[in-house]
Amino acid sequence: MKSSSQQGGWKIPEDLEAFLKSGKDLEFLDRKAKRRKMKLKRLEELQLGQIYVTSEETEFEDEDPNCYGGYYVVAAVSLVQEAWSLAPQNLLMWFPKYESFGQYDSNHYNALRFEETKWKTIMNNPVPYLNAKYEPSESPFATPITPWREADADFRPGPIPRSWK
Repeated sequence: MKSSSQQGGWKIPEDLEAFLKSGKDLEFLDRKAKRRKMKLKRLEELQLGQIYVTSEETEFEDEDPNCYGGYYVVAAVSLVQEAWSLAPQNLLMWFPKYESFGQYDSNHYNALRFEETKWKTIMNNPVPYLNAKYEPSESPFATPITPWREADADFRPGPIPRSWK
């Protein structure tokens, strides 16, 4: 996947950069044939932030040695400016470390990445990607982000902050 440089050294795919520069919205029909529109951020509005991930209440509790002792910090770039969702910033993200698009569930502190998924694929059929956290059985392209499996995981002891940065 070709990437374009951003301020601070992180990168986004070139096809996403071109789409954001065009100023177009992501328009599509949802599963009920309702027309939806998602306003993405402009290229200059993208910022590297962080989300908080834990294995609590997931199938991964037993493998995470820090399950109930804190949380993991994962770098993320929110791509969405406005949408119909209560938390539009979590609907579609870019995870620079994984070079993957994905989603974040801020209620349960878990994230999915869409491995080997190109922006063009999402743009042509966004519904499965936007619904991935709600319909995991219909989302074979979505893989949970599991930082406890990584040697360089950024673990922080203590309670999870209440908002992502």
